[in-house]
Amino acid sequence: MKRESDSAGMLSIGQVAKLYGISHDALRLYDKKGLLKPIVNPETGYRSYTLEHLSILDMIMVGRKTGIPLARMQRCFASPNAAEHAKLLSEQRAAVQEQIRELQHIEQHLNELCPLVEDAIRNPNGRAFTLERNIFLECVTVADLLSTDVAESLAERDEFLLFGPDTSGEFHEDETRAFYPLAPGHTGHEPAAVIKKGTRCHTFQGTLDAIRHRVTTLRKGAKQPVFVRFDYCLPASDQDHHYLCTIFA
Repeated sequence: MKRESDSAGMLSIGQVAKLYGISHDALRLYDKKGLLKPIVNPETGYRSYTLEHLSILDMIMVGRKTGIPLARMQRCFASPNAAEHAKLLSEQRAAVQEQIRELQHIEQHLNELCPLVEDAIRNPNGRAFTLERNIFLECVTVADLLSTDVAESLAERDEFLLFGPDTSGEFHEDETRAFYPLAPGHTGHEPAAVIKKGTRCHTFQGTLDAIRHRVTTLRKGAKQPVFVRFDYCLPASDQDHHYLCTIFA
């Protein structure tokens, strides 16, 4: 059987693909993008690669490993000078540093969520504890949520709903507003409410109806509203979702 490349000192597309652990399609894509143009036999159409090609492929692989988009490599390869390459690498380093910050932020969020769910597994009936610090809250109405800026600023902050008693003593959530911890840097912002240090707290998991009933049981006979923090949602296909929450009663 005739080999894809018969020229001495050249490698076939299959040999290069095996050597670098990449697919034939990847090499064809680099050819199409103008990053790595092989020698093509006009009679057979077979692609061949020299050692010089491998040097360029090494640079492409470094770019792929560091996450540089092919389009950006194209622009850089079109201007073969050190300044352009330095700019490319500096841009990618900044992009990677931003990705690291985002991943660290995600890790921090997971570090907060994992103990909540694990605690719910260990204490399916909930547990009681005493609040160790004041929680300062700002109020957000439904109208406020229509603002993109407001919605984005609240995306990763805990949501607190206010539950108040009706004339029969049953507690229901206030559906017109929600409360969120004051954003960092808003030191001069007057809080709309404060959950005071020393408040007795109760973790609970259940549907909204179950949460209402639990609040009513805990606050039986009380006339003051109570805050409930929704910590995590356990979605259900029938839309009767369960929530892990903390009742500040």
